Amino acid sequence: MINKIKNLININLFKLGYRISKVNNTHKLFKLHKYKDYQEYKDTQEHYNKKKIKHVWADELNLKKICDFILTNVKTPIIKGLFHGARNGFEQNFILSNIPNSEIIGTDISETASDFKNSIVWDFHKVNAPVWLFILKKI
Repeated sequence: MINKIKNLININLFKLGYRISKVNNTHKLFKLHKYKDYQEYKDTQEHYNKKKIKHVWADELNLKKICDFILTNVKTPIIKGLFHGARNGFEQNFILSNIPNSEIIGTDISETASDFKNSIVWDFHKVNAPVWLFILKKI
């Protein structure tokens, strides 16, 4: 019941740029979750990917600042990049559209990655440099 009330409040607060969240009083910067095994990890990641497929956590203002930083500081003819956990591809496609001559792909463990432009299905725990380089050459 408390979660339903919190969710209703958050829906309205989110429109104003706010949300209710727990206070982290552990003074830890992150929490490392331990999964029972690889299959539980994969199933959990795929479940939440699909549940949040339309959610984008990055905002265009910050991504624009990243693009400006790259354009100012990276002096190569082609900017290449790889986003892991790309979900719906928003970030890599935003950067692709704002940095001329960039070659960027995204990966996600969920099969939904194949539904999005410049994304492939892949678990970032597994190195796949030959395929990533091949895809970057085709972008």
